[in-house]
Amino acid sequence: MRGGDWNWISQYQHEDFIEFTSLYFDIMTALVPDKSELMIIKLKKAWSQFKTREKNKTKKQVSFYLPIKTKEQLEEICKATEVPRDKFLQLLIENEHKKFKSKMQEGS
Repeated sequence: MRGGDWNWISQYQHEDFIEFTSLYFDIMTALVPDKSELMIIKLKKAWSQFKTREKNKTKKQVSFYLPIKTKEQLEEICKATEVPRDKFLQLLIENEHKKFKSKMQEGS
C-alpha cells in the first residue's frame, strides 16, 4: 500500500471496515481459494516490508567492496566480540570521526 492508501485505511479502522474486510476474505476463500491464498501471502509480505522500512528509516543502505582478507578480519572481530558488522563499523567510524575532529580543533 502506498502512503495515501495507508492513511485512508488507518482513519477508517472501525468495526464496519473490519467486518467488511473479514467478509470479503471469507467470500474470496469460498469462491476462489487459490487467489485468496495468494492475496494473503502478498499482504503478509507487504506488511513485513512496511515494518522493515519503518524500522530502518534512520538508516541508509551502503554497498562497497572490501578486499577478501579485510572482510575475513572484520568477520573474525565481529564473531569474537559478538557485535554485528553494521554496529561494529558504526562504532569504528564514530571513534575515528571523534579523533579526526580533535585533530582538526588542535590545528586551528
